[in-house]
Amino acid sequence: MQDCDVRRGDPVFRDKLHRPAIIGATTIGLVISSFGGVALAESLFIRDRNISVLERERPGYEAEGLRTGQFIIKPKVDVGVGYSSNVFALSDVDAALGFDVFEDESDVYAFARPSVRFESDWSRHAIAGGAYVEAVRFNEFDEESMVDWGAYLDGQIDVTEFADFFGGLSYDRLNESRRSYNSAFLFDEPINYTQGEIYGGYRQEFGRVKIKGQLGAQTRDYDDAQVIPLVVVTPGLFFNADQDFRDRTAITALGEVAFAVTRDTAVYFEAQKNWQDFDGTDAVFRRERDSNGYRVTGGVDFDLTKLMRGRVGIGYFSQEFDDPTYDEISGVAIDAALEWFPSDLTTVTLTADRGVDNSAIISSAGYISSDVMIQLDHELRRNVILSGFAAFGRDEYDDPLLNGMGMPVMDVNGNPVSQEIDRFGVGLGADYYMNRTFSVGVDYTYETQDVARTVFDGGFDTNFDVHQVLITATFKR
Repeated sequence: MQDCDVRRGDPVFRDKLHRPAIIGATTIGLVISSFGGVALAESLFIRDRNISVLERERPGYEAEGLRTGQFIIKPKVDVGVGYSSNVFALSDVDAALGFDVFEDESDVYAFARPSVRFESDWSRHAIAGGAYVEAVRFNEFDEESMVDWGAYLDGQIDVTEFADFFGGLSYDRLNESRRSYNSAFLFDEPINYTQGEIYGGYRQEFGRVKIKGQLGAQTRDYDDAQVIPLVVVTPGLFFNADQDFRDRTAITALGEVAFAVTRDTAVYFEAQKNWQDFDGTDAVFRRERDSNGYRVTGGVDFDLTKLMRGRVGIGYFSQEFDDPTYDEISGVAIDAALEWFPSDLTTVTLTADRGVDNSAIISSAGYISSDVMIQLDHELRRNVILSGFAAFGRDEYDDPLLNGMGMPVMDVNGNPVSQEIDRFGVGLGADYYMNRTFSVGVDYTYETQDVARTVFDGGFDTNFDVHQVLITATFKR
């Protein structure tokens, strides 16, 4: 799975409002047979008529990298300081039970992210890769400090001008965010996990027809955790310190075919299939979480004059679990990304996604995740970029909450109770590029979460509001 960053990929902005779908992970597909057609002199599927503010070249303010033979190496270091108004992402904590130490606690932190990337400079074929380390150190709550790191490698082998094999792999050591309801927020420290991924595929154009097939695998392994003492959980929601029940391997397959109606517009159909294999059962209900599912979408991608470009798809998804006590999860699938260009200096981007994701809550194996975000980027000057965003997300759990006997929790009308979580966030940012090697940025974000069902007695209320500020200095070559 790939997380979708609301802002720049820094730890404080990662895992904000978007939850990737199970079937949206590394994907692979079925290679679809050719529909024929006369080869054209140029591709009908390149959407570069418009250039967004963040994509635009800035002569005099772009690092050139270090050339070594036929490779270009690009080192980069981000350092900064930040503030969070609610480190534990909790509210309305009962002081009488001693939980007030977690309520709306603020803190400042220091941040550093050194990274390096290399790219080939060949006339044919391509290879690129890199590595990074992200470290956050809190001043007062040192147990919330974390270090993430990872490395990746991607490549492409050109068969012809319009056909290539591609692939890649990555490995990451990450920490879960306290702000995610789907993570284990009742533990005394953020949970660490490792993620490995590998993918490969083939794509080709036949005149007006383009095909793509891709196959991938991903593994996740979660460290065990320590539950915060004295936590009292209402029957209906269980958190387990032993996180082995979340360890899994996912295989995904993808096939796509597109037809160019005009030079600037194409219609497409995409089919994905996934298999989820979990290492074990949870410690409470002993239920298997293995599943398989599919997602089919169709739509259009386009680049119209100087007004708009994007890709909009709609379809259907379904995830079925081997254990019959888990409900099948299905619904309307949405995958959209639109860019509007009101002027050469302004880009407005709208993204939307709806799919299914794995759950960290023992009573439910998965949930439907819906996310919408709009972002505005404006080039005030060639070296000054202003940005803002607003985002909304909703998680819907179909499975009912269960009591200690494994029976559904009922409301006052005798109906099973399920969970629903709404998230909303806004943010503002500015980046100032001083020269090719140095830039500074400042970001502010506000996020709120509303949980429909309160599941803790006299303890934690997971509705929260959090304000964050981050000041970053970037050095690059």
